[in-house]
Amino acid sequence: ADWQYGYKQAIEEIGKVEDRYDKIIVTNKSHLDQSYMFFLFYLQYKPSLYQKESQYASGGFRENHKFGRFEFRPIDWGKEEKSSRILYVGKPDDFPGNANIIKTINFLDGKPAIKIVES
Repeated sequence: ADWQYGYKQAIEEIGKVEDRYDKIIVTNKSHLDQSYMFFLFYLQYKPSLYQKESQYASGGFRENHKFGRFEFRPIDWGKEEKSSRILYVGKPDDFPGNANIIKTINFLDGKPAIKIVES
């Protein structure tokens, strides 16, 4: 968890289905804090495009970030909009047991690291 394991695997899985969604919400709470940086890197998002889209963000790790269809902020499942056009990516405890889990990415020890959930 301290080495942010699972981002690459999660982003590869999201890449397979992202065109089905209008919005992809990713938690930015520990152990997935600063998740936007990993998405920018693994998606090879153009820096010039990100700079244009986020011109008012300071880049601080405490801030919420947005680019393209991605939104990085805490997930509060009870208050989240439920739509088949929104995909959620978060920690296992971000979602209830009856959530529609598309994929679980595990740490190397087999414990769940990241869940990809359709609302």
